[in-house]
Amino acid sequence: MDDDASQEAGEALRERYADNWTLGVLWSPALWDACQARARPLRLWATGPVQRGAHGREFTPSFYLDPADPGRLWYTPDPALPAALFVPLPATRAAIEQALTEFGPNTPPLALAEAKTVRAFMGEASFLRVPSPYSGELEPAGPHELDRHFNFSPVVTPHAWGSAFADDPLRDAGALSASQEIVALREIREQIAESVPRFTRRAWFSRAHLAIEMHTEGRYVWEVTYRPSDFASEVIAELNKIVDAPFPADLPLDVAAALHGFLFLDAAWFEATLAGETDLRQRDALVSAVLAVVSDDIVEAARIARAAILRHEADQIAVANAALQYNWQFLLEELGSATASAELRAQITTVLAEGIAPPQVDEHGEPVDLYDSIRDAEEEQDDA
Repeated sequence: MDDDASQEAGEALRERYADNWTLGVLWSPALWDACQARARPLRLWATGPVQRGAHGREFTPSFYLDPADPGRLWYTPDPALPAALFVPLPATRAAIEQALTEFGPNTPPLALAEAKTVRAFMGEASFLRVPSPYSGELEPAGPHELDRHFNFSPVVTPHAWGSAFADDPLRDAGALSASQEIVALREIREQIAESVPRFTRRAWFSRAHLAIEMHTEGRYVWEVTYRPSDFASEVIAELNKIVDAPFPADLPLDVAAALHGFLFLDAAWFEATLAGETDLRQRDALVSAVLAVVSDDIVEAARIARAAILRHEADQIAVANAALQYNWQFLLEELGSATASAELRAQITTVLAEGIAPPQVDEHGEPVDLYDSIRDAEEEQDDA
């Protein structure tokens, strides 16, 4: 960049953080303040080759410079990424090439067989909030509201695909007409029969897969599949301090930006919390959440559920509800034999005689009763 363009681009970056929070990222005051601080001394030094994504999206890899520290660059695959997540680099050709390969237009597609997968509790739809693109007010994060939120995201695809697809079915799709796109976006939401509904988006720069599973009672679980890297570990560590987050050190920056503002609690966190929790209602919620997180691993789920069966009736009821949702008949049988509650045993006997119904989804691939669950939870909160 020449001097005028460099300074102008620096001013544009600062103006981005001078007004209200932008859509597509679930901002917090701590992250916004960190972005303002990072942007304050920077000016644009150079840009890389434009990256083109689906739906006509374009991204410009950019290298910023602080004139007071000319031996270091700040890299971002696009200026829309929160400035607090810009990656510091030595001002060398090798570092620039690594940045473009690790996190940008030269990043290879994700090889699922070699990827790492982490699962964590995202929250419940009745408590999670995302801003409305119309009013800016926060609203319950149902499936439609989440779709609108990520439509504006600078880090993940606006489209999401259902569990019937292992990879992004639109990754190599060419330009689509408006009518073709409407049909395609509907078709790719198909779910595997009798499974927990799951919607996955692709991270633009790391190519990671960011999935949201929609369990009963509006309970959401993250499943993130990504290529581990220490390229941005320093930035992730700093982000964790700024916003008090538990993100893995090798998590891609674009995924961290998409996750920020939501919960990200893994099974280990729940087990540690359960060990000291005495409130029975909280124990019920904690057992339900941790079983949702580990529901993809029957061995781990059985271990946690069997430990819960030996504790209070509130824990047992949570296990019974999970067994109903995930079709864990063997756990219902074990619980029916172990519980001291005649009422719970009778309910389990009835369920085992009638059989367990599989999850039901609507024409959009979403749980049929999800919005009912959100409404019921809100009414309970109002009553309380």
